[in-house]
This record gives sequence, C-alpha cells and structure tokens, in this order.
Amino acid sequence: MIRQKIKTEARKQGFSVYKLAKLAGLQITQLNNYLKGLTDLKGENIEKLFNVLNIGLKAATIGLILGFCCFWAQKFKIAYKVKHLHFVKAIKFKQMLRTLNFIIKMGKVTKKYQLNNSYFKNRFGNMPSNPYEVHEYFVEHKELPFNYQGDNWLLDMFTEYQKRAGIYGNEFFTPDTTAKRMAELANEFFTIKNEPYVLDACCGFGQLTKELKKFGFIVTGFDQSYDFKKIYEYETAQGYEISDFRDYKKTFKNVVSNPPYPVKELTDFLDKLHLILEENGRAVLLVPVKFFEKERPQRLVSILNKFEVLHKEKMTEEFARTKTNAEIVVVSKL
Repeated sequence: MIRQKIKTEARKQGFSVYKLAKLAGLQITQLNNYLKGLTDLKGENIEKLFNVLNIGLKAATIGLILGFCCFWAQKFKIAYKVKHLHFVKAIKFKQMLRTLNFIIKMGKVTKKYQLNNSYFKNRFGNMPSNPYEVHEYFVEHKELPFNYQGDNWLLDMFTEYQKRAGIYGNEFFTPDTTAKRMAELANEFFTIKNEPYVLDACCGFGQLTKELKKFGFIVTGFDQSYDFKKIYEYETAQGYEISDFRDYKKTFKNVVSNPPYPVKELTDFLDKLHLILEENGRAVLLVPVKFFEKERPQRLVSILNKFEVLHKEKMTEEFARTKTNAEIVVVSKL
C-alpha cells in the first residue's frame, strides 16, 4: 500500500519509474521490483521516503534517499530542477540512510514489539531499522521503540540485531558479568591514584568503559567504526577516537580490550599493544582460551614473549550466539 502511494505521488510530480531509477543510480529492474514489493533495498525506510515526498523536497530528495542504498559511497551529488527550483545537495557520508535524520525526524512508534525474536523481524517501515537508528530514536524520544524488560538493552539489542542480520565472524560483545570482572581486575592491577587514565581499545559502544568509570577511571575509547561514536559518547560521556588499532598513535600506561579474535588480527593487535603501552604498562584483555600459551606461528610467539602474564581466569558466561571460549588475561609489558 505504501509502495503504491510512493509510486503515485512520484508520478504526480512528473517522475516516471525510469526517471526515479536513473536519479537514484539504480537499475530499472531494481526499482521496479522494489515498488512491486518483490524485494527490499538495503537500508531503505519506506515511511521516511513517503514523508519526504509530502514535505516538498520531491524528486531531488527521492534520489538522495535511494542513493544512500549504494554502499559506502564517498560523495553523492544531486542537481535537479523541481518547479523552476534547482535543488543541489552534496553529501559526504559514512552510513547509508541514517544521515537523513537531520532532514527527517522519526515519529514515535505506536505499536511496539518485544525485542527478543520479534522487533527486527516484524518492525514496520517507520520503525528504526538497526541499532544505530534505535539509539537515535532513544535520544530523541527518551524511550525505546520496542518492549524490553532486561538490564542492558544496548547489549541485548546488538546481539538480537546480529542474529537477524546474519552477522557472525569476530564481533563478540563483552557480556555484562565479564565486563564487570575486567573492570575489577583493572582496579586491582592498575594504579589509579598515580595513573587514572585508561585506553579502551576496540571499545565498541562502551560496554567496558561504563564499568571502568564506576571505579573512577578516566577512559578514552577507540574503534574503527563511526557508527559507535555517538552511542559511546552519549552512553559513557568519555572521549571516542575513530581509528583502526593498527593506526593508533597514542600511548597509555593502562589498557583494557576485547580485541578481534582471528589469529592474524589478534597477533597484529598484540604487536600494536606493545607499542601503545608505556614502560611497565599493563593491560586487561579478553582473548581466546590458552592464546598466550600458543607455540606457533613464530611471529606470534615472539610477540607473546614481550609480555609477562600476571593473571588468568576463564569467563563465567558465554558469548551470545557463539561457542568461542575466552579468558581474561592481565599482562605487563616487558
């Protein structure tokens, strides 16, 4: 029904399906299938599209919205004549549709689904479509777009979204009890009176940072994801830097991290950690079980020999949706 309204409204304004497709940089079959309800354009929000049509941005904004469906474009420019008015907009962006929230604000959700096994599966077009949009909605409306009865909606939401989006790999968010225990060990092994500053490397949305703050640590987080920046800074009130760990330049006496788990990436991370840590610096890490006991490859062994293991203990809970076994390791730079 909404698709038909979009199609009808667009044609009222003089834009055929062919023109819409051309303006959006899509194949005509892609847009036709989308309007017929045969497929979804990733990142699209139907209700937003219809709202934009109604507030008069017309074809130029249609092209802008649909253009966000192109993955990770660097620049997108539109110049189109609408009723003798040239609407020219140049946009540099990092995420597909979310930037349009500066133009359109999502209305309140009236019907709410349960988060677990329901929201991301059954949500309507006017509901936030991913965790980043959900957080923006939460900041704007001071409520969640779904029903939730747990203790950590951010963690549970990201876990649920990963399940629906089919995301696996090495994206393991730190569970609550483990995050608390890592902060306790940081408080035990770091000297907060002399050095209260801690680096949360590969910090995500701030699961570890929030626990570290409870002990009085002043935390700086970094991650390569722009998407996490707003969430991290809003939830933790700490500084966030956008960087891949391989490119990080600053040094710290204290580091905590739940780093990437594939052997090559974790090897690279530990190599970089040795450079980030100051003399006699310490780190609290969450890594696969017995990783610090590996005897090959040779490059990994040579890097492991640059650290002294001060403490080890297994996680008391499992990661969501994975059989990976991990342990908390406290190390000191040699």
